[in-house]
Parts: sequence; structure tokens; C-alpha cells
Amino acid sequence: MAVTPWATRFMGLSDEVIEARTRLTPSPLLNLDAYPAYEAANLLWNTLREIFILTPRTLNVIRQIIAEASAFSDQVYSDEKAFKRQLYNPVVDPLPAICLTGPAGVGKSTLLKAMSRLFDETGYIDAGGGHNLPMRTFFYYKVYRGCRDNQILQAFIESCLVLPIKEGDVVEDDPKEPPQPETVKSVTRALALAQRLAARDGIAAVILDELQFLTQSTVANTAVTATLLGMTYLGPPLVFASNYDMVHRLKQRGQQDRDRLLSRHVPLLPEMLAVPEDFQAWKAYLAECIAISGGALAFDPENDAQPLHCYTFGLRRKLLDLFRIAYRHARLQSRYTATMHDIEWAYCSGEYCEHRVDVEELISIQLGRPSSRKDLIFPFEMDAEETQIRTEEQKARHIEKITDQATAAALTPAEKRTYAAAGGTVKGTEGNGRKPSGEKRKKAPPVTLEALLEGGRKYYGHEG
Repeated sequence: MAVTPWATRFMGLSDEVIEARTRLTPSPLLNLDAYPAYEAANLLWNTLREIFILTPRTLNVIRQIIAEASAFSDQVYSDEKAFKRQLYNPVVDPLPAICLTGPAGVGKSTLLKAMSRLFDETGYIDAGGGHNLPMRTFFYYKVYRGCRDNQILQAFIESCLVLPIKEGDVVEDDPKEPPQPETVKSVTRALALAQRLAARDGIAAVILDELQFLTQSTVANTAVTATLLGMTYLGPPLVFASNYDMVHRLKQRGQQDRDRLLSRHVPLLPEMLAVPEDFQAWKAYLAECIAISGGALAFDPENDAQPLHCYTFGLRRKLLDLFRIAYRHARLQSRYTATMHDIEWAYCSGEYCEHRVDVEELISIQLGRPSSRKDLIFPFEMDAEETQIRTEEQKARHIEKITDQATAAALTPAEKRTYAAAGGTVKGTEGNGRKPSGEKRKKAPPVTLEALLEGGRKYYGHEG
């Protein structure tokens, strides 16, 4: 097979190259203490959201998507003759879509944005026959509430900057005065034009993000299916990110729809601390958060990795909310650094309660208990090894928690107070009114009618 410009872009993508191109670490925050508490906490949250560090799990997802895009390019743009045929008379055989799924907050959107940094957004190539054409690898589109297929197609056409496509034409683009894209109201006409533009620009994959915003109506299931199936007719492989609940809805469709939308699914799951590679990735992410916070966060990534994972189930969105609440709490206490004490307070706070409910339910599901929360239940069959490791990890934590509770319950009152003074929490150590064993207790006076009347008068302010 001839080496074409559409194939060479995928060459040399070693793990190191992917890591270097996708990595995004914003500059550390400076003078955060100069901002009011609430504003500073939100600034911390927004800055930490930008972080992307390649992990074994995200690398695996990127590799799978690149493989699909590369295979498509090799087939459709195998040589100059094949390119011209697809350019002037596109014949599209829709490929099964690739469903990227994972729990909400695991980092699907951040991953897809990172993929756009793998290649130059737009380059120009000599496609032969006098064609100097733009070349893009991915078309990324973030779906917004109420968006439909014609709007996505229109956005795609506009992103291509519609240029004349004629045999032998030399396409020249003046970046200062780009040609105005054609407005197409008919979906059928828009699709035909979009197919030619996808071929012209050498697009290797179409990526749709935030698909849950297509599910905000009573006919959402039908609308999502129609939109996704329509986008497969663009030609390049369609990659769409989906939370669990939307996948459960799509699984209610007929076999023909499930075959084309769900047969190729790529899971992105939280790290498991029982897996050494995952543990290292989790600690590296925590260390990066500390560095970027500019001193706003202070904890030990090595020793505190496990409790932070327990508080968040390893979900980035919940972790960053935990940091935001903890830092604001520290500031309101006239401190400029949030420690694990603040993070523990944040976990128990009312503001974190919805996240806490989700985390506890996710742990319960992992332990094999029944749940009605389809938005938290993995919609496909998980690999046996993955399931076993995750279940054993949660069981070990559960047994450890029960053992700690049993040990605390066996302590004497004096031992409980000593344990609580050292920073532990034992039920009944504060405010229980109990005397240590061995101390004599005073007998309560007998309850008499006179005593009750006396108490009543004092309570209602008639005396004393």
C-alpha cells in the first residue's frame, strides 16, 4: 500500500509522543489568598479542571480511537486515485459507531479534548492533480442542550470553510479573508455536502461529546438514535461519549440500532488502587493538583491517596468539588491552605452530600448489591478480571471498615477518649455523659410530685 499524507500523520505516535502532545498542566496559581474565599475556591476548581495527564487507561482509549481512524484513512485514502474518487463521488458505507462510556465525572470530555492536541488542527497538503487541500484529523463537537442533527451538520460544514471543489482546481486559502460557508437548511442536502467536505479535509474521525444533552425530552431516545445514525453517514468513524444512563436507553432500541451504535464500546473507568499502574497514575494526578494549587492544597499523595479515592470513587469531578469545598472551608476559618482535615470535613458536609450518596451507591454496586440507579451501573458486561479486582478491592475496604468499627466498639471509655484525642472518631466519646468505669456514680434523687412541680415552675419562668 502506498504511503500517503493521510497515512503518515499516524506514524511515529509512540506512547511518549502521545503523552507529550496531550499533556496539559496550567501554570500554578499565584496570590490565591488575595481573592475572597468563594471566588478563590472557584478559581482553584476551574484551574484544576484543565489538568490532563496521560494514564494507562486514557492511553488505552486513545490507542483504540487512533486505530479506527488510521484504518479508515488507509482504506479510503489509499492512493491519489482513491482520494479523487471519494472526493468527487463519495460512496459512504456507514461504519459502526464507537461508544466511549464511563461514569459521569470520570474524564471523558477532558480525554476527547486532549485527543485534539495530537494533531495540528488544520494543515495543507498536495493531494495531487493540482489540489492544495486542507487536512484535519478529527472533527470535535460539543453537543449543547436541544441540539439536533441539522445543527451538528451545519457546524461541521462551517468548520470546513466551504471551498469550491472542481477537478484540477488549485485551492488557495487566505486566512485573513476566509470564504463564507454555505448555509444549508435541508438535512439531506447538508449531508451530501458534508460527505464531500469530510473527504476533502481528510477527516479520520468525527467526535461528539456531551451526548446526554440530547436526552432532555420525552422523545429523547428516538432523537439520540436518529442523530447518531445520521452522523455515521458522514463517512469517517463516529466516536461519541455517553454516560451510563444514555447507554441504558440506547440498549432498549432494536437490534439493528444497537449493532450500529453499541457493538463497539470503549469503557473509561476510574483507576483501581489495587492495580500498581492505576495507583501510580492516581498519585501522579494528586501530586499535580497540589503543584498547580500553588499552596492552596496540602496533603501527602502517597499516604492520602486511598482515603481520597474512597471519598470520590476515583472520579475526577467529585475530587475537584471536594477540593473546592475544603479550600473554601479553610479560608472561612482564616487559613490559606486546605489539609486532609478540611477535606474530611468537606466529605461530611451538606454541600458534598449528593456526591457522597453517589460514592456510597457506587461502592454498594461494586460489592454486588442490587441498585435501581442505572446512571451508576456499567451498561455492558465488564471483563471478568476487572470485575474481580474491583470487587475484591471494595470488599477489602469494607472488611477493614467493619474491623475498625468492631475494634473501636471494644475499647473502654477511657481508651475511646484517648483514641478520639489522637484524631480518631469513635461513636459515643463526646457528649455521652458517661463516667469512666471505676468511678462511683451519684444516685439520682427519687422523682416526687413536688419535684415535678418545682421543675415545671422553673421551666416556665415562674421561679429562679
